[in-house]
Amino acid sequence: MVRASVSQSVERTVQILALFEAERRPLPRLFIADALDMPRSSVAALLQGLTELDILLLDRRTQTYFPTARLGRLAGWIDQLFSV
Repeated sequence: MVRASVSQSVERTVQILALFEAERRPLPRLFIADALDMPRSSVAALLQGLTELDILLLDRRTQTYFPTARLGRLAGWIDQLFSV
């Protein structure tokens, strides 16, 4: 459900990242679209953007996506704040 104050793309991006957290494995585009009940074209566009930003890596051989170490580095410092 998209909140009024959050853009649909932002909401969908967070849902995709949360799906990776839940699944903890490489995921194909169609699985992501079906699991999140999102239009396949929207998922394709978001995955392409996240790949271009080096947030996700596309394994062309298996056609699956997986978060990169860059994503961990972007959020890793936050975890350190709460582990004191």
